[in-house]
Amino acid sequence: MLDKQAKNIQWLEFELSNNCQYRHKHKWCPLSQDTRPLTFLKTYVVHKVIQFFKKYDFAGRVYFSGYSEPLLDPRLTELVKYTKKHLPKCNIDMFTNGVACDENLLSDLIDVGVDCIRLSAYSESERQRFKSLLGKKVMIVEREIGSRDNDIDGRMDVYSQKGIEGKCFIPTLYYFVRNNGDVNMCFWDWKYTQTFGNLYKSSVESTLLNENRLNINKELVKGNRPAIPVCDGCKLPTHKCIREYQDRMVL
Repeated sequence: MLDKQAKNIQWLEFELSNNCQYRHKHKWCPLSQDTRPLTFLKTYVVHKVIQFFKKYDFAGRVYFSGYSEPLLDPRLTELVKYTKKHLPKCNIDMFTNGVACDENLLSDLIDVGVDCIRLSAYSESERQRFKSLLGKKVMIVEREIGSRDNDIDGRMDVYSQKGIEGKCFIPTLYYFVRNNGDVNMCFWDWKYTQTFGNLYKSSVESTLLNENRLNINKELVKGNRPAIPVCDGCKLPTHKCIREYQDRMVL
């Protein structure tokens, strides 16, 4: 059972903090609802997760984003190095608002192992500045502060709207560690209604085998989104994501 659950994980995401330059400006981002003091995920938790998945020759994606701004974390370069050292087959993908970006920083991150950097441009001046930074591993994602038209901001209504029908494999594929150590179901569940344990107290194994997690995955793989209220309001056709990983899945 544990091997099956571990082998199905293809996305690891670490939300390193609840810090972002836009957290009080971007009212449609879930981070704007976070009233806690600045909180950082402890380094040993990141190492703990990586060491666990190292045993399974993890070759999926690793993110250091969540709802935080990763470039504000002084540990980022060392965490990327550590990840690439122990999970050499992984692909490190990073989302950033780009406020702290310059050519030297991006080059440093790519040199230590980041495979793709996605710069979120929230204004025309930012778009123009980012153009000078574009390269094979750097891309611009256009967004707008105050708009609810992009996929990130659309999740604010997920608890009150009616979503789409269909299977969902994200909780089966995805292992999301929040900045307080909680392991959560999905990045769309921004109120964290589904938590499978806390890695300051629990093992990675116990979170993967959490009874609630197993039940949720069972229902979503069948397409029974209404069984989980937050999933009933989701509009992501996530059955498509399995295509990329179908040769690795052991559902």
